[in-house]
Amino acid sequence: YNTLEYVSILSQSPERAKHIPDIVQNLSSIFRFSIRPGETFIPLETEIAFVEKYLQIHQYRYGDRMKYGIEVPEMLRYAAVPKLILQPLVENAVIHGIDRLPGGGRVNVRVYEENYRMVIEIENDAEPPSRKAQPDERRRAGLGSGIENVNKRIRLHFGNVYGAVMHRKEDSVLVRVTLPIEPWNRGVEQCG
Repeated sequence: YNTLEYVSILSQSPERAKHIPDIVQNLSSIFRFSIRPGETFIPLETEIAFVEKYLQIHQYRYGDRMKYGIEVPEMLRYAAVPKLILQPLVENAVIHGIDRLPGGGRVNVRVYEENYRMVIEIENDAEPPSRKAQPDERRRAGLGSGIENVNKRIRLHFGNVYGAVMHRKEDSVLVRVTLPIEPWNRGVEQCG
């Protein structure tokens, strides 16, 4: 819904309206991907393609205020991951990170192997903490529920040794997701 509102705002500026076809195409790919039935697990490569389309939409929105990078080693591209496991985390990085920085910032998605597990990190620039937020304040602000939902889904599939953890640094937020490395067996599906 936020993206559709943004498209409406873009349409009022001839210079910015030229991006609407790309935004709508990415948005329709995201909708098709998210409502496609019957897929609990997908290859990491497909999940990353979905995340990249989501970030491209916001790149048009924020322009020079937002940069992003995605690093995925070839050996992990076809690992199986729960469908839509990264989008809520990347959305939090944009909404609770980049959107709150007047000068903008960067979102990085990194994937690597560590101790025979897959690690996916989503890191975004963020305002330095001015004071420690109380847990109920964080929940009211929409912080934490995305990570809680991702944790529940991961632990449902793989057990309590896996999950997502948020680390607050001085000028960034890092969410670290750990998953088992399981090969995708049904071929490659594409986002879009």
